[in-house]
Amino acid sequence: MRQTVNKNELMVLLPLSLNYSRIEIEGNEKIKNFDMNCIKFIIGRIIYSSVVFVKTTETEKYNHHSVINSDTWIKHIGKNYLEYVQLLIDLKYINRKPYVVGEESFGYGFLKPLRFSRIFAEVIQIKSADDLKSTTTKTSYVKKYEKPLIDFFDYTKFSIDTELAENDVFEAYFMEGKYPIKISHGEPDKEGLATYSYYLMAMKNMVKFMNGIYSFSRGSDKVGKGYKTVGRFYNPFASLNKEIKKSGN
Repeated sequence: MRQTVNKNELMVLLPLSLNYSRIEIEGNEKIKNFDMNCIKFIIGRIIYSSVVFVKTTETEKYNHHSVINSDTWIKHIGKNYLEYVQLLIDLKYINRKPYVVGEESFGYGFLKPLRFSRIFAEVIQIKSADDLKSTTTKTSYVKKYEKPLIDFFDYTKFSIDTELAENDVFEAYFMEGKYPIKISHGEPDKEGLATYSYYLMAMKNMVKFMNGIYSFSRGSDKVGKGYKTVGRFYNPFASLNKEIKKSGN
């Protein structure tokens, strides 16, 4: 299914392992003016924050619980966000760990039977969606001289067959017999977790691109007088997995 993200919309990643019809039925019964988009936003943020790139080791790290500040929920869902969180807890889809020391935020994660699921992408409407989007340039040099190229990256002008992209990425990472991930005592083996993390990061990069979360550089971390370009313009499209690139336009 080909999808485009417009203004006031957001593309999120959702696990195939959840029963969304059940969530909607329970939500309409328990929450006044229930909005399924709020549920999908919560689930999507948990997945989005569960995998991070560790620059020092150049690897992807998977976190069983995503640390998300309550301000995020309030801003994009409203003060009744706890009703939505509690609904997912009551349905035994997610759990919430105590405040993380130094973060002053709860950690949210899927219960063990639902972890390491295949995922799919969906475009939702959520309050203040555009506040989650950003375009950055690492140096004033890039901003000044690459403006025509940077202006080309208008996220509302791109589309992608998300189903085809996910299928190609999944097949690229999980060859014969490597999925489902082998679990021992509730935890996946090291190789399986690493593979799943790479799969998840590839899909996360797709979502970042489609949501207009861009970064541009000339390949140097130095700024000011010490700045030197490596001669290549690094744009958000270049960071996408090759399986995802061929599914978009």
